This record gives sequence, C-alpha cells and structure tokens, in this order.
Amino acid sequence: MRAVFLHCAVILQLVCCVPSGSPSDDLFASILHCRHGHFFFGQHIQDTGLEMEHLAEYGEWENNNVEFLLELINEGNLVLDVGAHVGEYTVPFAQKVGPTGRVIALETQRDDFQSLSTNLAINGLRHVFPQHMAVGDRNSKLTTAT
Repeated sequence: MRAVFLHCAVILQLVCCVPSGSPSDDLFASILHCRHGHFFFGQHIQDTGLEMEHLAEYGEWENNNVEFLLELINEGNLVLDVGAHVGEYTVPFAQKVGPTGRVIALETQRDDFQSLSTNLAINGLRHVFPQHMAVGDRNSKLTTAT
C-alpha cells in the first residue's frame, strides 16, 4: 500500500456542498447533499459568511483544492488528513482510495470531530479511521476550544 500524506489544515474551509433543497436560515443544522457526498453541518460551525453564500449559489467552496488533491491519490492508497474538520476533504479522499485504501483523519476540535464521525457514518465510509487528536512537533498538553 503506497502512502500519500496530505496536509490540508491551511486550505480547509466549507467545501463542495450543494443544498438538497432551498437554503434556509438553519442551514447549519442540516444534512446537505454535496458534490462528494452527504454532510451534516451542526450549529457549532460559526462562519456563515461568504462560504454559505457560495454553497447556496454555486454548490461548492474551494472545490479546485479538492480536485487538485484527488489527482495525487490512487485507489488503495493510505491518506493522512491532518486537520480534517468535518470531513470536506476526508470524504472525497475516502471515495477515491476505495475500500482497499485507508484514510486516517485527525481533528482536534471536539464538535468538528463529532460532525466528522457523523459524516463518515452517513456516507458509509468504514475504511476511514477518525482520531480526536492534534499533531505537533513535541508531546505536550494542548487546550483547545470545543
């Protein structure tokens, strides 16, 4: 199994979602049908500005980044998604590697990790291994927001 390591935390934003119905004021407590799968967006996601306007109008956010990274991945690969957020990159990575590949998704924020786990479940992605942890250059304690 060839390993592909991708660092996505810098470019992670709300990506690739197409609302299945008309946009509503409570869009953040919805399951959206997206370009690369279904995504649950809980109310804990605070940034409702430009990203949501793009999602509602165009059906995606920074999809060029997703498509570029997918070009580096092959079926059967092992992919490490550091800063997985709610899975906007993790889900398409998992679809690309297929059931013979693996994705390890690392997310520090508790609420985002819970949404990530939900999104993996509703997309039936059993070959993704989410981890609630941070990555750094030393072993230390880290205090984060929820």
